Amino acid sequence: DSVHDLAWAVTDSQPEPGAVSALVRATNGNPHLLREILRQRATTGGPSRADGPSTEAVRVPESVRVVLEQRLDRLSEHARRLLAAASAFPGTFHLDAAAQCAGIGTDDALAGLDEALEAKLVRGAGNSDDYAFWNTLIGQVLYEALAPARRAHLHRDLARAMQSEHE
Repeated sequence: DSVHDLAWAVTDSQPEPGAVSALVRATNGNPHLLREILRQRATTGGPSRADGPSTEAVRVPESVRVVLEQRLDRLSEHARRLLAAASAFPGTFHLDAAAQCAGIGTDDALAGLDEALEAKLVRGAGNSDDYAFWNTLIGQVLYEALAPARRAHLHRDLARAMQSEHE
């Protein structure tokens, strides 16, 4: 209800129920992120308007992107590589597969994971080796920063890593 009220107050219109759910999923309920996305939607319209139910329609506002990039810049190279690889996973990511895709060893992956956990960029997601970004915007910022060729290679490597885990 509070997200619905905030959306109505910022956009001056009644949001669709699917849009409210998508916003909560994309931001993990973070009020700052919600407010920034709603402000963007109120001023730009288009695919990120408040009535769009898809989380894919949530564009990361520049103000949020800058803050997230600053947080990511504080991480070591291994942590950034691990998270960049993890950004290609749909939803949760498996630590070993992300490390393999990032081309880093177990010790470096664990150290990078510790950094990301401490920075509250990722959180545990069930099994001991499964993790997720605190909100989808973090993964989106990382993924969008990758060059198209790197994305293609990452998806190929991800498919191989997932296949080898199930053999």
